[in-house]
This record gives sequence, C-alpha cells and structure tokens, in this order.
Amino acid sequence: MVSTNFGDRLLLCDVNEPFSISVARLRNLLIVFLVAAMPITRAIDLGGKQANLAASDLILPFGIVFLVSQALRGRIRLPLAGACCLSICSFVLSILANWDLSLLKKGTTGSGVEIGKIIFLWIHFYLIVNLIQNRRDLSLLLKTWLLSSGLVALSGIAGSVAYQTTGVENSYALMFRAQGTLGDCNLFAAHLALSFVLTLLYRRLSTPVPLWTLPLMLLQITGILFSASRGGMLAFALSLTAIWTLSSSLRTKVAGAALTLCAALFLVALPDAEKDTLLSSNPVTARLATFTVSLQDEQAADRKELWQGAWNQIAAAPIFGMGRGNYGGQVHNTALEILCETGMLGLVSYAILAYWSVAGLLLERWSYPSHEVATGARILLIALMTVGVSGMTISIENYRGLWVLFGVGELYRRLYRDTTGEWMAPDMAPIRLTPDTRARIVS
Repeated sequence: MVSTNFGDRLLLCDVNEPFSISVARLRNLLIVFLVAAMPITRAIDLGGKQANLAASDLILPFGIVFLVSQALRGRIRLPLAGACCLSICSFVLSILANWDLSLLKKGTTGSGVEIGKIIFLWIHFYLIVNLIQNRRDLSLLLKTWLLSSGLVALSGIAGSVAYQTTGVENSYALMFRAQGTLGDCNLFAAHLALSFVLTLLYRRLSTPVPLWTLPLMLLQITGILFSASRGGMLAFALSLTAIWTLSSSLRTKVAGAALTLCAALFLVALPDAEKDTLLSSNPVTARLATFTVSLQDEQAADRKELWQGAWNQIAAAPIFGMGRGNYGGQVHNTALEILCETGMLGLVSYAILAYWSVAGLLLERWSYPSHEVATGARILLIALMTVGVSGMTISIENYRGLWVLFGVGELYRRLYRDTTGEWMAPDMAPIRLTPDTRARIVS
C-alpha cells in the first residue's frame, strides 16, 4: 500500500516530482544555514546588559514554520518533551524565585531573553531531529559542519597570527589566543575538538573516504593549539586517547603508542634549559606549559576562586538557584553554573538529556552486531565526552553545537532502523542489519 502521508511521500517520492524536489531543497537549505551559522556568535546589548546570541538563532523563525508544518501533518517528532518542559520551567521558576535580584541584574528584558535562550536551544534540538529524514541529510549536516569548522579555524588562526605580527587586536583573537567567530578562546577550542571527532565519524560513514578531510583535521588541530586553551587541549587529548583505545585497529594502536612514546622520550631527553627556551619561544606554548590539574597550583587560583563562589551560592539556594543569568560572571564549569543559577531542577533537566543520549548510544553500541553502526555510536559517545570534558573548565550549556550534537545522536539511532536491512545514500556505504536484529526491531 502506498502512503499518502506528506512525510512518507517526501521520503519515497520519485526524483522527477517537482513538488517533492522543492520541499527537499528547502529542507536542505535549512540544514545548511542552521549548521553553518551555528558557530557565529556575537554579544549584543539588551537594556544595558550583554547577551550572547548565535547567528543560527536568526534561522529559527523559518525553522519554527517548518516544525509547525510538520505538526499539522502529524509528522513532528518531539523526543524528551518532558525534559524540555522541565528545563524551561526551571528557568522561569529560578527567575521568579529571585525576582528582585533578576530585576536588578538583568531587568525584565534580560530575564525574558534568558528564558528565550533555553527555548532557542531546544528548538535547535528539535529542528535537527525533524529536518534529518534520511542518511543523505545526515551526510549534508556533517559536511556542512566540517567545512564551516575549517573556516572558523582559519579565522581564529589568522586573527592570532595577525595580532602576534602587528600587535593590533582584532575580533578573531583575544590578543594571541585564537577565538575565531565564537567570541571565546575556550569555546573555540571545544568546537574544533568536537569537529575533529565528527570528522572521524564522517570518514567512517563515507565511501570512498573523502581526502579533503585530512588537511581539515590538521587545520582543526592547529586551531586548537592557537587557542592556547588548556581545557580545550585536555578535552582533545582525552578524545584522542579514547579514539585510539576504542575505535582503532591493533595496527593503529601500536603506531599511536609508538608515536606517543617517541614524543615523550624526546621531551624527557631535552635539557631543562632548552625545554624552557622551547616552551617560552611563543606565548601559545608558554601558556599551555602552565597546564595543571591541581586546584592548589597557583595557575588554578582564579578557577578555584570562581568555583568556591559558585558553591557558596548553591548552598544558599539549592532548589531554584539564584536565578538564570544573575551570577554576574562565568563560573567556568557547566554543572556548577547550572546548579548555581537554576538549582537542582535545572541540573536534573540537563541530566535527563545527557543520560538519554549517552544511554541510547551505549545501547546501540552493544545491542546491534553491525560493525558500522557500533563504530558510529562509539564515535558519537566520544564526541559527547569531548564536550563534557570541555564543560569542566567552561560553561558550555548555551553552545548551540551541543544541542545539534544531541539531535544527531537521537536521529542516528533512528535512521538505520530500516526494515529493508539497508541504509543507503549515494555517497555513503549501506549499513546492513542481521535478520535476527531486523525481526526484533519489527516486533
């Protein structure tokens, strides 16, 4: 029986049907503009208060029209609707419970913007979940993300080099530290580290493997180095370790271990004087050399003070927090900032979203025998880990890329569950399910 549902016709239509082609192109345009605009952020003034907005927020009105059209046709997908309502309510309650402070710190307009921001983030998530309807769409999303990450990396590197050579400050670097279009050096590093992992996912799913991804990965690594972000380097190093441990062949593991050992031996063999000269040769390596994991170290004194202040606020208002946007500065720790400003209610809503994504991908990793499916789920888990580690040293909950990543994890679990046993696209290899797995899915 041929379905007359709009969504089914869109997926099963003949390529010569003009209406279907037009709708598919509109979806593709939304995907491209949303993902490409995501890493472009700017601080705007609202009633004397600063608010960081992303260029992808400007695409949301068109996205809302798309979601409404999907809802009217009965094709909209709303996973985690309960967590969405809980997070929005936690923002509203935290502001109302601290209304006098909210008026003083943010004003009515600023408080409304804070509520609007969490709604915008969830719209990013639901747009990705509903816009991506087949594997070709996923390929387009990943390709757009990767190409835009190259431009972001170039802008940050160019900004850093320009400052170091001319001494003139620019918007793409904080002095010598690259920040690209993201307006923050640490977020810039986190975005490129995440993009590096997603490049590996794209290479894994693509047939043949695109050669342009190799120079792109080198560019992403260079951008991370130029950011001089110690937290970003930690997240990237742990991601490489996880990839080396979980997603590589025995031959690759041996080669990676040998390369790491050679680099370690080289650094150990250097005399202390030469090592100090090498590290102090430029401000980037000089800053990275101050990396520490001990809060007792003087290099971590500023973070320790910020975190202690956040803990004091959490102890004073553990349920509703002190109101979203009322802290007055960055906590430089995602969990602490959520607890500090929105209390336990806000943290629970984010924890539900994170648990849903991680647990779902773990299930795909261990439940299905398909090597391609399991590898993709493993790489997405590493991508979530990359953002999680970055969030230990910066406040990353408003990063639009995190919400797009949550959407990618959700749709990845759905897309390959094709009862025909294949998940096909012109530029990507099929993923085949075993008969037993297919029977279990159908039942």
